[in-house]
Amino acid sequence: MGDTIPREPTLESEANLVGRDRADSYTTQGGGYDPYPGGHSRRETDVESMGGGFYDRGTTPSAESLQDFHHRRPDSQASLPTFDYASGSLGYEIYPAWVNARGCPISKEEIEDIFHDLTQKFGFQRDNMRNQFDFLMQALDSRASRMAAEQALLTLHADYIGGEHANYRKWYFAAQLDLDDAVGASQSQGLKRLKSMRGGRAAAAKAGGDKSLEGAQDRWRQVMQSMSHYDRLRQVALYLLCWGEAAQVRFVPECLCFIFKCADDYYRSPECQNRMDPAPEGLYLRAVIKPLYQFIRDQGYEVQDNKYVRRERDHEDIIGYDDVNQLFWYPEGLARIMLKDKTRLIDLAPAQRFLKFDQIDWNRAFFKTYIEKRTFLQLLVHFNRIWVIHVSIFWFYTAWNSPGIYAPSGSNGVASTAMRLSASALGGGIATIIMIAATLAEFMLIPTTWNNTSHLTRRLFFFIIIGGIVIAPTFYVALYDSKKSNVPAIVASVQLGIAVLVTILFGVVPSGRMFGDRVAGKARKYLASQTFTASYPSMPWSARLASIMLWVLVLSCKLVESYFFLALSFKPSIKAMTGMIVQGCRDQL
Repeated sequence: MGDTIPREPTLESEANLVGRDRADSYTTQGGGYDPYPGGHSRRETDVESMGGGFYDRGTTPSAESLQDFHHRRPDSQASLPTFDYASGSLGYEIYPAWVNARGCPISKEEIEDIFHDLTQKFGFQRDNMRNQFDFLMQALDSRASRMAAEQALLTLHADYIGGEHANYRKWYFAAQLDLDDAVGASQSQGLKRLKSMRGGRAAAAKAGGDKSLEGAQDRWRQVMQSMSHYDRLRQVALYLLCWGEAAQVRFVPECLCFIFKCADDYYRSPECQNRMDPAPEGLYLRAVIKPLYQFIRDQGYEVQDNKYVRRERDHEDIIGYDDVNQLFWYPEGLARIMLKDKTRLIDLAPAQRFLKFDQIDWNRAFFKTYIEKRTFLQLLVHFNRIWVIHVSIFWFYTAWNSPGIYAPSGSNGVASTAMRLSASALGGGIATIIMIAATLAEFMLIPTTWNNTSHLTRRLFFFIIIGGIVIAPTFYVALYDSKKSNVPAIVASVQLGIAVLVTILFGVVPSGRMFGDRVAGKARKYLASQTFTASYPSMPWSARLASIMLWVLVLSCKLVESYFFLALSFKPSIKAMTGMIVQGCRDQL
C-alpha cells in the first residue's frame, strides 16, 4: 500500500486518536458513529435499549491504547504500533515472525483490510474486529516462528476450516451439505427433490456428479488445495468474527458452523460484493445471535417483577444446548428451520440464507432430541448389557441345577436331559426380553418425530424374532415325549447353542450397533452419529487384543466363581423345597 493510495484508518491511527476528537475516524459509518466518548458508562445489556444507534456507548480504553507512543518509529505505517523499549535500541515488532522479510504470503495491512471489509459487510462490532485481528495475528506469528509463513497460514486454515480434524469440515459432511452445494447454479431444492421432477435423475447426476462421500471429500481436498492465501485467511477471519460475538452460541458449535456457512456463501455472492453501503455496527449480533440467545435464555429463565428468575422446570422440559446443537447434525433438522412466513430456509439459494436469519422462527425449529426423564428405566436403557450378563448367566446356572422345578409330576423330581437343556436355554430368552424392554424404554426417551425412531423399530422387530426362535423350542420339548425319539434332545441342544450365542452377542455388542450399525455403517445417515457421538480413536490390534484378553480373563473368573460359589449353593435348597408341603402355617401364600 503506497502513500498515494488512500486507505481506511488503521488500528494504529485509531490508537493515536485516544483523547481527541474521533468523530470522523471511521469513515465507513458515514460520520454517524460516535466511538466511546469519555464520560459514558455501560447502561444496559440489551442491544436495542441503547440510544443513538447500535452500541453507542462509552468504554474504558484498553491498556494497549494507553501505551506511551513517543518511542514509536515515525515512519511506521503498521496497523499496530512498533515499540522501542529502551532508548536508542532497535524497535520491537509485535509480530516479529509475520513480516515481509520472512516471506509472509499476505501482509499485516492486507489482513487488517480483510477484517475491515468483513466488518462492513456483516456489521460486526469494532471491538470484536480488534480482538480477533490481534488473536489471528498472534496465531500466525506463533506458527510462523516455527515454520514457513505460508505453511503457518495453511495449517491454521486446516485447523479451523478445511483440515481432516476441523470441526467445520466434519459438520459439513455429517449434515450432507455437500449434496446441497452440489446442485450448483441450478439452485434446485436438493438432489432428492430434483430427482422427483421429469427427467430429474439425469439432471441430478449432471448437477451433483458423484454423490458418494468419497467423491465429495476428494472435491473438498481439491478446493482446499487450490484456494488462494487471501481466501484462506478471509475464511479464518470470518469464522473468528462470527465466534467472537456468538455469546452462548459458542456452546453449540455445529450451530456456529451453520452460521459461518451461510455467511461465507453470502460473502461470495455478487449481491454482497456489489453492496456499497456498510452494514450498521451490531447488525450481526442483533439479527443472528440475539434471537438464538433469547431462545436459549427463555428455556431456563422468565421475567418476574422486571427481573430474570430461574424457571421451575425439570430438565426433560427444557430444550438445552445439546438439543439445539443436534438440530444442525442432520439434513432433516436443517429442513425444520423455517421463516416466519413458513418458507423453509434450505429452499432458498445458499447465498440468500444469511440475509433471512432475522426472519427465522426458532421456536418452531428446535425440539427435544432426547428426553431426560427421571426414571429407573434409565438403568435398563443404559446398562442393558450389564443386566444381560448377570441375569441371563444366573438363569443358565440355576435352571440346570434345579430340575425338580420343571420335572413332570410323578418323576420324583427327575427331568430328562432334553428338558434340562431347553430350560437352561431360556436364559437366551431372558436376555432377549431384557433387550426388548430396554428398546421399549428407549422409545420413551426419544421423540417419535426424530429420525432415531426407525432404527429402534427395526431393532425391536429383530429382537421379537430372536426371542421367538429362542423360546419356542421349549414348548415343543415340554410337550413331546423324549423317550420315544432323540429329536427333542437335538432340538434342545441347538436351542441352547443359539441361546448362548444370543447372550454373548447381547452382552458384548452395544445395542446401537445392531441391525444398522451407527458406528461402522457406510450409510450417510449414520455419519453424524459417527462424527459427534462415536468419535473416538481406534486402537491398534495389539492393544485391542490385550484389552479383549483382559476382559475375557476377568469375566471367566467371575463366571466360574459364580457357578461354584453361588449357583451350586442353591441346588440342595431348591431340591428340598420342591414339593414341600407346609403344614400348620397360616402365612403361606
